Amino acid sequence: MRGCSFDDILRGKLRLYQPLEGPRFGVETLLLSDFLTLRPKDRVVELGTGTGIILLLIALKVPNIKLFGVEIQPELVEIARKNAEVNGFSDRIEILQGDLRKIEEIFPPASFSVVLGNPPYIPLDGGRLPSDRMKLIAYAEKACTLEDFLKASKYLLSTGGRLYLIYRPFRLVELLFHMRRYKIEPKEIRFVHSKLNEDAEFVLVKGVRDGSPSLRVASPFVLYNDDGSYTEELKRAYMGAI
Repeated sequence: MRGCSFDDILRGKLRLYQPLEGPRFGVETLLLSDFLTLRPKDRVVELGTGTGIILLLIALKVPNIKLFGVEIQPELVEIARKNAEVNGFSDRIEILQGDLRKIEEIFPPASFSVVLGNPPYIPLDGGRLPSDRMKLIAYAEKACTLEDFLKASKYLLSTGGRLYLIYRPFRLVELLFHMRRYKIEPKEIRFVHSKLNEDAEFVLVKGVRDGSPSLRVASPFVLYNDDGSYTEELKRAYMGAI
């Protein structure tokens, strides 16, 4: 595909078209896929699916599960559909182009047991914005805000349905506030650190639609040892993906 690389990932388990300029496979995807707990009968949708990589990871791990991805950028929709095709998952992964701010035009309410995503985290007035258009829409609140994302998640989730996110800690208070506002009760958070003595770089969050109040703060996930080598937990997450 024009403007893309075609890469082997996970020791060749998947082949992935990725834009040369735009969102690409990174540690966030691996972390979120490791954080998820899914069942074969779950109905799963990713909001802002990008190249569809996390849906491919789930399809590898959970047989027969039906997966949907919603993406607003037509170039990424084409790439995600192609990735599902070349990896043999076209019958299990459906990619739809659409604006999650108009999610009611795409799906009926309460139609999913799991919603997942990596919501945009850069406010438009929050400093330096990505110069690449695809990254701008994927990472900054250009096409939707955090609140838009959570409002769509509430609409899509059935009672007891789960929301799984990876986000940036500097906006955690806002994230938890809006989750409760939209009746998605925060149930678990886990901070991710590059190294143990460094500030958290990411936060993994699970919420339950209409859940009862009870929050678990899990032990930190540390990516690298002091010498720069991968921690045993990061190795476990990688091996679990393949």
